[in-house]
Amino acid sequence: MSAANIATGIVGLLVTVLLEIPRHNRLERNGKNSITFVMLHHVFAAR
Repeated sequence: MSAANIATGIVGLLVTVLLEIPRHNRLERNGKNSITFVMLHHVFAAR
C-alpha cells in the first residue's frame, strides 16, 4: 500500500510539473492577458 501511495504521488507531481511548464512558457511569451486581468480585478475589487 505504501509503495502505491508513493508511486501515485510521484505521478501526480510529474503531471503537475509537465502541465505547468508549457503554461508558464506561454505566459512568458504572450505576457498578461489584459481582458482576464481586468475581469479578475473587477471581481476582487468588488469584495
